[in-house]
Amino acid sequence: MKKTLIGWGMLAVVLGAPALRGGLSRQIVSYDLRARLRSETKTVEGRETISWLNDTSSPAYELRFHLYLNAFRSSRSTYMTERGGEILPTERPAGDWGEVRIKSLKTAEGTDLLPVFGYIRPDDGNPEDRTVARVPLPAPVLPGGRIALEIEFVAKLPRVIARSGFVGDFFLVGQWFPKLGVFQNGAWNCHQYHAQSEFFADFGSFKAELTVPGNFVVGATGERIG
Repeated sequence: MKKTLIGWGMLAVVLGAPALRGGLSRQIVSYDLRARLRSETKTVEGRETISWLNDTSSPAYELRFHLYLNAFRSSRSTYMTERGGEILPTERPAGDWGEVRIKSLKTAEGTDLLPVFGYIRPDDGNPEDRTVARVPLPAPVLPGGRIALEIEFVAKLPRVIARSGFVGDFFLVGQWFPKLGVFQNGAWNCHQYHAQSEFFADFGSFKAELTVPGNFVVGATGERIG
């Protein structure tokens, strides 16, 4: 039987491997991800629980998130305009674009943060770019404090582009989930997705439960537990 390959990129699953359990680096954030690939619609339906530690001397009054797949919403995103049609066509059929949409965003205590969720463009002010989001908090996370969030989202994969997407029976699911930026010196280091930049995030631990069609072969980093 022919099998489909699906690669879950940029996902490090650290599940108690002896060499890592002692903490080779400061663990600032942890993600507990549950995701289902819908191959027929080219979407990933996901839920994530995020726990974030404010490991600075400044209170955090808001959170900022990377939503990298939104770089592929249209030809007008910052990433696409910076590419200027180089290698990647700027015009595509509607089904070939991608995005990530937040369906629910709550604190662990149940406070709904979706009404205050909003996109920002800290680098270039491009109103068509949705790769960074800001979420004001009902109370600041003080130095040494933690906050836990529950997020439900849907990621629509683009036709393969820049290390993400689908083509034929191949899926490369890269930078697919809402991911926190880095809080440094009282400010968020959380930039838009640019054509000439790399990804930046805190060290942390990731646990992922992935549901895919039965004939798929899954490729991902980390320690498989089931």
